[in-house]
Amino acid sequence: MPHLPERVESFELNTAFVNVQCTLGKLTIWFGRQASMRTILNLLYAITRVKTSIFCEIEINCPYEKIAYYESHGLLVASYARVGRMYKVNLIVQFTNPLAIHTLAEAIFSSLKKSSATIVLYWLQGEPVIYPLYRELSIAESWESKSIKYREEIEE
Repeated sequence: MPHLPERVESFELNTAFVNVQCTLGKLTIWFGRQASMRTILNLLYAITRVKTSIFCEIEINCPYEKIAYYESHGLLVASYARVGRMYKVNLIVQFTNPLAIHTLAEAIFSSLKKSSATIVLYWLQGEPVIYPLYRELSIAESWESKSIKYREEIEE
């Protein structure tokens, strides 16, 4: 993997079963159906080592009783609505809580039984996350670098 200077604006990395696109304030992760629980956890914990203020919102369909399970495992319920016999629940995952991260990984892994999954993570713009995240991810997995975009130097 190439050395990345600190003036990077965005990057995209991939393995056979995971694709990561990182831009200012946003990280989009695609998990293919063959992604393992270990790969999912390694990636999420690598992200946490860089920035714990990262968060995401996920949508889950579950019985009403399962909503309390998600709350007790560190996820915040943003909203829920009954859809037939199930409930469509929007949950916020804060990366400050290791139990919430593990619960997110379980939800991703479970969804991979049906199809691939994409999650979008956010953090406050302007925080220096892209370069440290690239460094940390390069340690966590064997990635191929698909693209790197650098900030243009502005002469004053």
